[in-house]
Amino acid sequence: MSMSARVEGFADARPHAQPQNQSDVEPRALRINQACKALSISRSSIYKAAAAGEIRLVKVAGRTLVPASEISRVLGEAV
Repeated sequence: MSMSARVEGFADARPHAQPQNQSDVEPRALRINQACKALSISRSSIYKAAAAGEIRLVKVAGRTLVPASEISRVLGEAV
């Protein structure tokens, strides 16, 4: 059996991975601008809320992010 026939047979035996669209994946954290839009508040209001302990911010690779769970919590409390 030739090498190419073995490679083709191996490739056919593996299940094909479906690429996942980024739009199908919910973000676990939002950038400040995205969080501002989601909450309909200004950047300064987000930072004031964080300073008051009303919303949690996290730093990842030098970026300040708002966990999606915090957005959900804040929106849930507003209802």
